[in-house]
Amino acid sequence: MLDVDGILEEIGGWGLYQKRMYLILCLPSIVAGAAVVSLSWTGYVMEHRFGRKIALMSALLLFGTASTITAFAPNYGTFAAMRLFTGIGGLGTFMITFVLSK
Repeated sequence: MLDVDGILEEIGGWGLYQKRMYLILCLPSIVAGAAVVSLSWTGYVMEHRFGRKIALMSALLLFGTASTITAFAPNYGTFAAMRLFTGIGGLGTFMITFVLSK
């Protein structure tokens, strides 16, 4: 049975392909991190300071803008950053509409 060093030696080391795959596999963690920020920021701060309608419109604007920029991202850094903002806007929209529906 091979250990980690043996596996890396077998597949040819930690090259560009492995780095790219690692970054792609980190994308769900980026969106999950955005969830924590979004729930505290849009769910509490924005709603209570500015009202739910303004908070909902700003979350929708952030979500739509970040989603559009994500579709045309020229590199991975821009793509990952826009995925973070898409997660913040999307979860903020979910949280505010969930509260409004009660």
